[in-house]
Amino acid sequence: MGRPVPTLRAVGVGALALLPAVLAVLAPGVATLAWAFDGALLALVGVDFVLAPRAASLVLRREVEPVLSAGRPNRVRLELALAPGVTRAVTGELRDVVSPGPEVSGHRRRFEVSGVTRLEWTLTPSTRGDLRFEGVWLRLDGPLGLCARQE
Repeated sequence: MGRPVPTLRAVGVGALALLPAVLAVLAPGVATLAWAFDGALLALVGVDFVLAPRAASLVLRREVEPVLSAGRPNRVRLELALAPGVTRAVTGELRDVVSPGPEVSGHRRRFEVSGVTRLEWTLTPSTRGDLRFEGVWLRLDGPLGLCARQE
């Protein structure tokens, strides 16, 4: 199902909700307007979360060399493609998770996929030894830009 994450746009619109709240203190008749505004904003954030794409709408493939060099940057390639049957572009943010230890650069970034998108990032192991790649966290934007789905 994922977890809802309000965006900066939702926070900005929520800050605008303070104006009717302040007016409600000064003129109690405006309280209904403040409640209506807050309720509408909450409903829109909820609708945006429901309409946000799921992780299953993307096919992700990671390419990395089987043996990595210690002390040198190693490239990690990610390929994102729309899953079969998905026609609308998917935007969001991803974070490729690797076990603690190596220096990483570019493993967290925004993306847009309307066909196939290729991303690269680097990791530099400081020592020899085993290195594990964990999952890839996705935060997929809703169509209104008010809420994202994190999986």
